[in-house]
Formats: sequence, structure tokens, C-alpha cells
Amino acid sequence: MINRLNRWFTYNVALALAPLGVSIVVRYSNGNLTLAEMANTPELLFFIVMINATTLGDLNDIGAPLGDNKLKIFQSLLLLGLVFSAIFYGILFHDNLSGQASSIFRIRLFQLTIAFAIICLILSTAVQVIMAKIERGGELALIEKGGRENE
Repeated sequence: MINRLNRWFTYNVALALAPLGVSIVVRYSNGNLTLAEMANTPELLFFIVMINATTLGDLNDIGAPLGDNKLKIFQSLLLLGLVFSAIFYGILFHDNLSGQASSIFRIRLFQLTIAFAIICLILSTAVQVIMAKIERGGELALIEKGGRENE
């Protein structure tokens, strides 16, 4: 269980946050680190896409033991996260193209994106914990089965 969660946070969460971290460092270096400037960047949406897509892929790999109902619920929630991320990106992109960009609108959209990213992180982490428990249960079943065969 610890190995799955360690890999999850190292390779998925940390690396998905890397573009946002680089953006913050560059903006800080240029003296442009303001909420209004951060509201113009799509890196947080990239983070949402990465964690949802990775968890959805992991869920599909281990899907059989979960059963149909739980699998469908988790898949639906993760897909919904991907769809909303695309919608937020489309809104941000349209706002950039329209030429009538409102900083208040973008800041509110950025605040919604932050809240949504936190929700997606909690959901994806919960799914990873459930999958780790399922894998651990499968390992224990294999150990017990192996022990019986040796007797």
C-alpha cells in the first residue's frame, strides 16, 4: 500500500505540479507573481488532467476486483473531472481570445479551479488507497493459497 501511494505522490502528483511550480518561480523571478497573473495560466488545469487521467488508467488496470457499481462510480467521477477541466480550459481560452478579458472573472475562475483541483486530488488519492487495499488483499490471498499448496 505504501509503495503505491509513494509512487502516486512522487510520479503523478509531484510531477503534475512541476509546470505550476516552474511558472511560479519564473513569475516570481520576473516580479509578476500576482493572483491576476496566475489566473491567466492553465498549469493547474494540467494538474487536474494528469491526476484524473492517471487514476482512471490505474482504475481500468485493476477494475475487475472492484465490481461493476464501484468501478462505474469512480470512473464517472474521474471522467467528470476531466470534462470539467476541459470546460475550464475552454472558458479560459475563450476569455483570452475575446479581447475583453476581465481580471475579476479570471480570478474567480482560478479560485474555482483551485477548489476543483483539491477535490480531484482527494478523489484520486482515495481511489489510489482503495486500489492499494485491493492489491494488498490479492497479495494476501496469493500468500494464503501458496501456503496451503505447500502443506
